[in-house]
Amino acid sequence: MGFVGCSLLGMRMYTRAVIIKKIGWDDWIMVIAVVLAVITDIIVTLMVHYGVGRHAFYLEEDQRVNAIYMIWLSVPFSPGSAAFGKVSIALFLMRLINRNRRQALFLWGLIFLLVVVNLVLIVITFAQCTPVTYLWDRVRNVSQGTCWAPTVQQYYGYFQGAFSAWSDLVLALFPILIIWNLQMPLKTKLGIGFLMSLGAIAAAAAAVKTAELRNLSTPDFTWDAVLLVYWFLAENWIIIICACVPTIKPLLTNGEWRLTHLLSRITGKSIGSSSLEYNNYTDQENSYNLESSHQRLHERADILEGDSMNLPIQNNDKGSSRQSA
Repeated sequence: MGFVGCSLLGMRMYTRAVIIKKIGWDDWIMVIAVVLAVITDIIVTLMVHYGVGRHAFYLEEDQRVNAIYMIWLSVPFSPGSAAFGKVSIALFLMRLINRNRRQALFLWGLIFLLVVVNLVLIVITFAQCTPVTYLWDRVRNVSQGTCWAPTVQQYYGYFQGAFSAWSDLVLALFPILIIWNLQMPLKTKLGIGFLMSLGAIAAAAAAVKTAELRNLSTPDFTWDAVLLVYWFLAENWIIIICACVPTIKPLLTNGEWRLTHLLSRITGKSIGSSSLEYNNYTDQENSYNLESSHQRLHERADILEGDSMNLPIQNNDKGSSRQSA
C-alpha cells in the first residue's frame, strides 16, 4: 500500500504542478501525511526487528524494552499521518463548495478538532510517566519512575480512535452533499462521489484499530499488538490513496498529458503507435479491397451486359431459322 500511496502522490503533484499549474495547501499537507506514513513504516520495520510479532516470553529484556519503545515512538507519526491526510481532504473539499458558509465553517471546525484531539494524544502519551524514559524502561525491574493510572491513556486512546473513525466517515459522506449540487454530469458526480466515499474503508480500519488498543497493556504485548500495527498502517495509507485518486483525473483524461503520452515521452516509443499503424494499414487494405471489388463488379457487369446482349441475338437467330424453315 505504501508504494501505491507514494505513486499516487507523485501523480497528484505532477498533475497540479504541470497540468493545472497550481499547487494548493491541500497538496502540501498531503505530502506531510505521506512523509509521516513512511516514517511510521520505518518504525514498524524496527518494531519487527526488536521482536514485535513474537511472544514476549522468547525475547530478551533489551528486546522487550526496544520493542515497547518503538511502539510508543510511533504515536506522533501514525495518528499524525492520518490527521494530516484528513485535513488535506477537508481543504480539498473546500475547493468544491460554492461560497457555502455553513459547510466551510463545519470543515474548519473539523480541521481544528483533528489537530487538537491528536495533539492531546501525543501530549498524554509522553507526559504520563516521569521521567519519560520510564514509559519503556519500566519493563526492567531495576528502573524507577512514576506514571499516571493506565486508564488515562487507555480511555483517551479509545476516544481518539472513535473520533478518528467518525471523522473518516464524515469526510467519506460529506462530498456527496457537495457534489450533488454542482453543475456537472450525473456520471461525473457518481464517479467522484464513489471515489471519495472509499474513505469509509478507513473508518472501518480506525474502528478495528481502536478495538485493538486493549492489547497494549497485556503481558504478551509484542504478540498481541500485531493486529493494532496492521490496522493503523492500513488507515494511514487508505486515507492517502482515497485522497489522491480524485485529484489525478486530468492526468488520465487530458490528451496532451495523458499517461500513455507521458510514457511514450519517457520510453521514446509511441505507446499505441503499433495499433495506429495497424488501423491505417487495415484502412488502406479495406480501401484497396473496396476499389478492387468495385472494379470487379464493373467487369462482372460488362460481362453480364455482354451475355445479355448476346443471348437475345441467339434466340432471335433460332427464331428466324425456325420461321425460315
